[in-house]
Amino acid sequence: MHTTMRHFLFMLMGTCLFAFDAAAQFTYDARILEYTGLRHACGSETTPVLKIQNVGTATMGTCVVETWKNGLMVNSFNWVLAVPATMGSVRQPALPAVPGVGAGDVLEFRIISVNAQPDEDATGNVLQQALDEEPVIAPSYVVQLQVLTDDAPEETTWTIHDATGNVVATGGPYANANTTEDVRLVLPVLACLDLRVSDAGGNGLGAGRVRLLSNGSEVYTTAGQGDFSELRQGLITGTITAMEEQRHLNALQLMPNPVVEFAQVDVRSLPQPVTSRVIDAAGREVSGTRIEADATVELNTSRWMPGLYTLMLRDGKGGVHPVRFVRQ
Repeated sequence: MHTTMRHFLFMLMGTCLFAFDAAAQFTYDARILEYTGLRHACGSETTPVLKIQNVGTATMGTCVVETWKNGLMVNSFNWVLAVPATMGSVRQPALPAVPGVGAGDVLEFRIISVNAQPDEDATGNVLQQALDEEPVIAPSYVVQLQVLTDDAPEETTWTIHDATGNVVATGGPYANANTTEDVRLVLPVLACLDLRVSDAGGNGLGAGRVRLLSNGSEVYTTAGQGDFSELRQGLITGTITAMEEQRHLNALQLMPNPVVEFAQVDVRSLPQPVTSRVIDAAGREVSGTRIEADATVELNTSRWMPGLYTLMLRDGKGGVHPVRFVRQ
């Protein structure tokens, strides 16, 4: 074929493909990319969390999503975005809780409309998720997370999410290869959580591992999992503290509780010196100080947001003593 004619045909084909792509672009179109909520029942209910992308040309302000359980519709949720999503934006809404769920139930999610207009493309509109994960039980809500890094520690990260998808604790990436890193975490009491361990290289941790310990006993480990990019494990916490924290628990009372502005706790019963940290419900440290012997920890919460906090007291022998309180 003549070169000029071949060039003309290529240009014509490109024009047709461009026209096809433009015609395939819809105004009102959203897609479910992933289910990111708990994959096990939390008590008798679960709160679905989805990743939803706006792929339509119109900025998405509302999106109606139906939730079905075992083939029966549970609810229809009109999701109103606090910040409208432009084309290509991805959001992660928590949908209304689904009651009466148990192991093996199958949830299905269906996008119905965007901005009160029917979704124009069925691609990605339906997603199913089985609640078939067996969660591990941590009798203590104060747990130890131990990371043995591999040859590529910079690839390893972990997060713990609550039932609505919020991150309550996180760690990594790490700097030192083949080294054990330990962190003690104060998690919500009687909470349904999700531990996620990620390897950016996609080949797992090799000889390394991540272990979760409660009261000194291992409740979960990534050892033997082989290659992975992400591992997820459901976790349910208990109501007790770790064994070494029981000795002085009764003597440690923060007064008053709930706190309006100022509060204090007597630490003279603890081995000295004592270090204190205050952690909010999201796992962020808001205060830290070193306490001298025979003293009290005094807190000024006047600039803190209302909510649940934990005062972490570490004594001179390394014992950790959590004191939970509410800032009104």
